Amino acid sequence: MAGKLWVPATSILAVALVLSVLASLSLPYLPFMDVTRVSSKSDVFRSAMKEARFGIWAACSWTRDNTKFCSKTGHGYSVIMYALNPKGEAYDTITITPAWTRGLAAHPFGTGTIAIALAASLSTRHTANLWAPLVALFSAALILIVFAIQLALHVHVKVVFKDAFKNAAEGVTVSAGPAFWFTLVTLVLVLAAAALMFVHRRREVLSASGYPTLSNQHKGARGILSLFRRK
Repeated sequence: MAGKLWVPATSILAVALVLSVLASLSLPYLPFMDVTRVSSKSDVFRSAMKEARFGIWAACSWTRDNTKFCSKTGHGYSVIMYALNPKGEAYDTITITPAWTRGLAAHPFGTGTIAIALAASLSTRHTANLWAPLVALFSAALILIVFAIQLALHVHVKVVFKDAFKNAAEGVTVSAGPAFWFTLVTLVLVLAAAALMFVHRRREVLSASGYPTLSNQHKGARGILSLFRRK
């Protein structure tokens, strides 16, 4: 019964690894995999931009004729956008500084720890198996930090753009992207896998406890007493 928990835990870790890898690639490598996105129904952006997406490695925008523009790809990118103010007299500048995007690069490290936990759970070495639950728990802690960083970026982008267009005619919609939700699901899956592994180990310890040994010792004691009785 106890051994049956290890297989689903390993399977859950495998699914979490796939989701985390996809989220780690993100923009500009996977255009649909972004942390947060900004959409507009009106021409409030310069160059009639209809959507902007913020990923882990870059931010990209699309105009209404589907022309794509991306920021410089790298660790801690910055974004500067120009938008018409509510009166249409000038341009307002919207800036997302590297301070809000630099921490996103921690995601690949979290993905790496998930891969290590999965490898340990699949290993035939008993020592590696013993470390698998702890590595999975450490992975969950890293993914939790990554999710907090993504949440901070999402909230910051929402506040900045909502403030810039609070008086605009149709305004702007800010929503969480697939990478954001993939990270959240990954966190839940890794926590579930770690919990199953700990339960599995707990049952192993209980099944290998000293009760059988005590029983054997008790039988041995009766055998010795019986020898005395024969005498």
